[in-house]
Amino acid sequence: MSSKVEVKITHLIYNIIISDSKLNLESEKVDNICETLTNILNEFDNCVFQAVQEKPHYQSILQKLQAAIISSASILDKYGCNSQNAREVIKSFLQDLLYSFDESIDPTFFGRQQLLSTLEKDLSRCQGVALLGIKKSGKTSVLLQLKLSMQKHPIVYIDLQLYGGSCYGAKLFNEILKQLQNLLNKQNSTYNGVMELFDINAPAKEISYQFVEEFCRLSQMLEKNNYSIPIVCLLDEIENIFPTEKDSVEKVEEFNAFFGTLRSLSQSKSQLSLLVTGVYPDFNHRNNWTQPNVSTNPVFQFFKEIYLQPFTLQETRIMLTEMGQSMGIKFELEVLDAIQKESSGHPFIAQQISILLNKEAEKKDNNSLKLITYSSAKPYLKQILDYSDSLRNYFQQDIWDNLKRRNFNIAITILSLLAYNDFLTESIIEEALLTRLNGKCCTGDCESALLWLDNVGLIKEHQFDQEIAYSLQIPLLSKWVIREFVQ
Repeated sequence: MSSKVEVKITHLIYNIIISDSKLNLESEKVDNICETLTNILNEFDNCVFQAVQEKPHYQSILQKLQAAIISSASILDKYGCNSQNAREVIKSFLQDLLYSFDESIDPTFFGRQQLLSTLEKDLSRCQGVALLGIKKSGKTSVLLQLKLSMQKHPIVYIDLQLYGGSCYGAKLFNEILKQLQNLLNKQNSTYNGVMELFDINAPAKEISYQFVEEFCRLSQMLEKNNYSIPIVCLLDEIENIFPTEKDSVEKVEEFNAFFGTLRSLSQSKSQLSLLVTGVYPDFNHRNNWTQPNVSTNPVFQFFKEIYLQPFTLQETRIMLTEMGQSMGIKFELEVLDAIQKESSGHPFIAQQISILLNKEAEKKDNNSLKLITYSSAKPYLKQILDYSDSLRNYFQQDIWDNLKRRNFNIAITILSLLAYNDFLTESIIEEALLTRLNGKCCTGDCESALLWLDNVGLIKEHQFDQEIAYSLQIPLLSKWVIREFVQ
């Protein structure tokens, strides 16, 4: 086994184990999984390397990716590791491996060209941007695509899921400088500078001045080496470090110092453009903290908010048709339209439905190119939640439980009322909805919840008998709510 693959396997197994709290693998099973996955990854490595060298159509690579994911899933099942989280780790790992060979390949990204154009223009002029949307709506994919489309700028990408606690600023400062240093080393082979890292236990406010000096020095050197300024910093999932009411004063001060420094580099020095992703816009709306004797939020109303929109019918048709080609299947047009209806253009939901239909078709037909007809898909389309663990888990963990963690009870109540109402009538008038919510929250909080739910595509506002009315945006979510909480 090559050392390169050994390192990959070590990280992969570690991530699988920590993704499944119920998993307690014996060392012998770990060795067996390592050996089997090594064979899969070696084969996948060779396939992708050869394909990228020859620069053919990438369909063969995508088919190999799909096969590797399926093979890996069966390995997990064999050793009792059958959680959805572990499967997602495998899939993400293989996609990252594919991406590492040729950064122009992103098998999960589709569309969003107008959005990318808007983001590029905003970031080029140091406009702070907050890209908002529910889990698995495609925010991270947009960031990765920006890394490609804005390559003339130095790009820093950080996944904030890896940071937490009350002392993270120094780690983030180090990571930003390290990525900039690597870009400089890569751009100029004669320069192999090594920067001195900050003590990771140092409070951000104590090292912010030194960070700014080093950042500006690297910015000047990058500009001399043909990069365009500003530097673009992409911070994914800001909720992981945004302080809550229960957090310590130290965590608030760390947030203030870190983002205050970045804001200064953006507004005062025009050296940095900042884009953050999140589910909720709290970090952009909260000015004062509940913690005593701390400064106000430095990024209050700093970001231009952009919400990811669902795909149109035409976009979903194209996405699933291309995805089907990579899996060796074709969909009848009526099937694609039915998927759009159930998913309401939510890419992840539409993809999961298509994967389900392909999986069921494989049980009945072993032809190399399968046609998914509406008549064969109809039984599964009517009972999607009975067949798809991934979608049940998605609604539970990534939507419902996420709302609970934020104590967003008014949003949960609204979704429940609208789900039940969907079985009685097409929509509910705003006045009637607010009346039913009376006593649960003030009018302002209700209106804010309705606005957020509409912005992220969970509900839709429309006119009904010349009045404002609401209904659930995603029919499948409505069915899940009724299934879980009403029946």
